[in-house]
Amino acid sequence: MGINIGLLTCVLIALVITMAATPGALRGHTLNTPDMAQPPVAWFYITGNAYFVYAYLTSGLWALRYARMATMHLAVGLQIMALGLACLAITSVNRVVWVYLRIDAPGSHQVFNTVNWSMTDGALGMVLIGVLYSAGVQFIAHLQSVVHYRRMHRALTPLWTALATTYPEVILNREPTHSWRNRFRLRRTHARFYRRLIECRDGLVRLSPYLAQVAPEADLAHGPADQLARHIAQALVLKPAIEPPHTAFSAALIAFPSTNDLSADAYELISISHAYAKDNHEQGIDQR
Repeated sequence: MGINIGLLTCVLIALVITMAATPGALRGHTLNTPDMAQPPVAWFYITGNAYFVYAYLTSGLWALRYARMATMHLAVGLQIMALGLACLAITSVNRVVWVYLRIDAPGSHQVFNTVNWSMTDGALGMVLIGVLYSAGVQFIAHLQSVVHYRRMHRALTPLWTALATTYPEVILNREPTHSWRNRFRLRRTHARFYRRLIECRDGLVRLSPYLAQVAPEADLAHGPADQLARHIAQALVLKPAIEPPHTAFSAALIAFPSTNDLSADAYELISISHAYAKDNHEQGIDQR
């Protein structure tokens, strides 16, 4: 990083010196100037384009280096970007050549310059495609993740509603449920899901003594989801509205996942939530 900053500083100083050495009437020159035979003018473009060659190649090498460590889609975007930067380096070399050719013939080789500018436009397009491809793939992946977590968040709703109604103190952070801003906050989706998962677990821990009373012989840790859902419904009925304040309860292990990770825990509780909602729906139909 220090070398790059030092090199950029030297190039800027060189460009300022060449511009100061240029006669005042010629300082508004462009790359198409007929005064390319003036040494300060020629060296201004040679110095600038030589630095562009270095900058483009260095950036392209960095892109390739990170492409080796990136995921497949991100690596493709970085490789496209590196190819575009390499083409930009070639166009900068071509501009140096064009400056040299026009020192003796100021108005010559216009076709060469036209073709080179077309190459520049194409190379810039490749760099832009590489950037947009990588960003687009990451954005789509993020949207897919948001949709997935929102589905799981909704899937936990039946179980969470029952437990949160019985134990409102397990709710970690109350938010306005009908706020349009909360509906479209993508960054909060994952946090809202994990908060609901934790609240469900806390509610089951609080309810577990009553589950043990309802089904003393059942395997509450590894039982099937439909059976656990029925036991939870029975335990919610058994629980008194006001618990004795000084009564000690022993918690039981409920719906222990097969593997020690959050995804397995989430799918375990979602299965119970689906079964709980199905039982409630069937009971509602039977009561009709």
